[in-house]
Amino acid sequence: MIAKMILLCGVFGETLFFTILTVFGMSYLGITESSIYVYYWAGVCFFVALLTVKLVLSANYTKKASVLFGYIMISIIFLCIYGIGAVLFHLDPIIIRYGRAFLAMACPSFIIGVICSDDMHREYLGTIMVKFIPIATLLLLYNMMRQLDVGYIESLGGMNRLGTGYYAAQLLAVTLCLLHMKREKRQMVKVGYLHSSFQRLILLLLLFVQILVVLFSASRGPVIAMTFLLLYFLVLLSGDNSWKKLTKVVSFGVIMFLIYRTLAVPSLPHFTNSVGRIATILRISSGDDISTGRIFMYRKGIDMFLRKPLFGNGPQAFAIKSGYDIYPHNIFVELLCDYGIVGTILWMLLFLYVFAKYVKNKETDWVVSLVFSIALVVAVELMFSGTFTYNAQFWFVVGFGMFLPKRRNEYRVPE
Repeated sequence: MIAKMILLCGVFGETLFFTILTVFGMSYLGITESSIYVYYWAGVCFFVALLTVKLVLSANYTKKASVLFGYIMISIIFLCIYGIGAVLFHLDPIIIRYGRAFLAMACPSFIIGVICSDDMHREYLGTIMVKFIPIATLLLLYNMMRQLDVGYIESLGGMNRLGTGYYAAQLLAVTLCLLHMKREKRQMVKVGYLHSSFQRLILLLLLFVQILVVLFSASRGPVIAMTFLLLYFLVLLSGDNSWKKLTKVVSFGVIMFLIYRTLAVPSLPHFTNSVGRIATILRISSGDDISTGRIFMYRKGIDMFLRKPLFGNGPQAFAIKSGYDIYPHNIFVELLCDYGIVGTILWMLLFLYVFAKYVKNKETDWVVSLVFSIALVVAVELMFSGTFTYNAQFWFVVGFGMFLPKRRNEYRVPE
């Protein structure tokens, strides 16, 4: 059970923590009010360390080398992000705070990704993810229904509406992957509901709930991520010449939209409010600031980059020197501002290498395609809402992709 939770923690990051709190009717009140979050990640680090020791003692030479090299890589990355920053900015409190978050969240997630990249753990991870999707979706539905009469979606175990929206988008990504798989390959996955004669209906119902939660979160980032995912899978379907399946998906989308618009009535004001807030995306060229202040952060980041374009201002410089005391909510602005052109090129070479490994493997490995679809959501999140420097899911994706094997000719399923 603990092993399953650890692997899920890697791929779903902190959202799993909030899901657990929801199951037990608890809520995270913040780091100043409760230490439960600290205990959670301390437990994750402890069990990842035990898992590493067990793996190194029992695995073959190749896998041992991969895990040990993973520890070396994440140590180098930590020094690049926080070690240099600590020297440049004299142990600024922001560096200390973000550095602790990286050690507690990003490091174990990266190592979990490395461990899951081998055949046995990869297929084990895929099975756990598929089993988890219905449970997580039902909890999202429960949370949404519980808050309807309040007029807005409150937190999921302490996770705000933005986080809930991205969480639903990640579950949506996995569900779309399963729908895209051919029926015979889907049935080879050893998970009960995929063997039901109503498997497609079950997946469509899960998809329906996930899309509703994304929309009702009234968060524009998750809506953009969902739109990107839908377009991505529409392209995949058209490339497969699956016109019949494509027609069904489009019809389902139309029905979803009609239901949503039907529910958006004054008696349920949150639906109307969420539609209005999401619709501000369409006013991006109107001259109004619909970015809730992000556009000013982007301008500040670009100004700082232009002052030191070659090597940047130093790791975490935006958070320390911009006056905002936080990251700029855009990975490209963050890279350019903090690392300059040279540093950005080096980081992008690493990210492109990982991306290429996913592209080579996702067509022949169903688990890689699941993780890749989640990675698309994480990428959108880093464009508008988060930072790559200590994002647990981002570093899981990097660790998993970096150590994937060479392209295989066989479509692997769990035995």
